[in-house]
Amino acid sequence: DKNGSLYIADVKNNEIMILDDKGKFVKALGKFKNLQKAGAVEDGRIVGISAYGKAVQVFSRDGELLHAFGEHGDTSDENVAFPAGYAVDAKGRLWFADAFQHRLQVFSLDGKFLFNYGRLQGREGGFFFPIDLCFGDNGTLFVLEKGANRIQVFQVGDLVGEKRKGEAEKQGNGEKAGN
Repeated sequence: DKNGSLYIADVKNNEIMILDDKGKFVKALGKFKNLQKAGAVEDGRIVGISAYGKAVQVFSRDGELLHAFGEHGDTSDENVAFPAGYAVDAKGRLWFADAFQHRLQVFSLDGKFLFNYGRLQGREGGFFFPIDLCFGDNGTLFVLEKGANRIQVFQVGDLVGEKRKGEAEKQGNGEKAGN
């Protein structure tokens, strides 16, 4: 983060470890059932995602649990089957790589479901076991897929001209997702 702190997903103990800028242990956060990934977002909140229990836990900079959301399952658009990775865009939206649903899911950091993007498809533009994602500048979204052994690059339309933002527009064919 901006202070040099390091956030580690301790998958053995299922908690987020926080180290200071010198590598000294500060504290551990949360108790997850199967922690997958953790990190801090630009405003200082700390996010952890889990394969069981609530999919997302959001903490304040001080370690207070602010929100826990995301039901596991595959019965609705809002359910999370297996969150493997996440990124937060410049508008503060949380994007998940839901590996078992072969899609990206987008929520606000307070837990409001916004939209899904993608579907099972081995061809370009679809997803086959997406496991992680990240944003570059100007709304560029990179999605890593284990099943297709590739990285796809998308341009998120409402983030162009800003530093890391939102609604996905596929480079090359103009395919869009979002609200």
